[in-house]
Amino acid sequence: MGRIKRVISILNMSIFFSSLLIHISCSVTAEKNCVTGCLIEDRTEEVILANGYLSFCQAFQMPGGFYWDLCPGQSELNIAGFDWEWGYKYKLLVNSKKYRFDDAPEDLGTIREMRSIVHIAEKLPVEPNLNFKTNLFWNAEIQYTYSGFLQGLQRIKNNNSDFYFGEKLFVCREPVTCENLSQTITRLQDGKNDDICEFTFDFSFQKTPDLPLLLNDFQTTDCSSP
Repeated sequence: MGRIKRVISILNMSIFFSSLLIHISCSVTAEKNCVTGCLIEDRTEEVILANGYLSFCQAFQMPGGFYWDLCPGQSELNIAGFDWEWGYKYKLLVNSKKYRFDDAPEDLGTIREMRSIVHIAEKLPVEPNLNFKTNLFWNAEIQYTYSGFLQGLQRIKNNNSDFYFGEKLFVCREPVTCENLSQTITRLQDGKNDDICEFTFDFSFQKTPDLPLLLNDFQTTDCSSP
């Protein structure tokens, strides 16, 4: 009888260790699967884009200092199935999925988010003649470099006498304003007028969002100003 009990005990231990090995094997397999991405979060949230326009913001850092871009930028607007348009305020329902990648390069990070549009709950045009201002500046003390300042200024583009702020066409309320702006930007890009530390742009929408923006005025601030 004692011999039979010992045999049963050995069999039970064998079953236990076999189960343990299977569990460990499954855990290792699951971890390995995270090389190609493991879903760690899946949620749906409301996203509000209230402005209807872009403005200058310090968006990323490169060797030599901080550089300027336009915000909301690609990270905020990168929603699959959604095309943002100038001049509209949005309320969106967005699905967000986060994945963990164990072998991801350091510069990409181990967690990545993928967002997709579920529903556009609201799309409203901004108020007619809505005014907004945006500033672009450089300051060595906080590492906004002059090269980054010029890189940001490239967001104001002059293409065959057509001016763009980002991808949005704009015209000047007074023709002389565009002439002065073009001359100022050209001199800066040629290494002249480098005593300018800041631009302030004053824009307005017209009656409907599809019309070009109006540049009412722009001002520059000299580096020597207090």
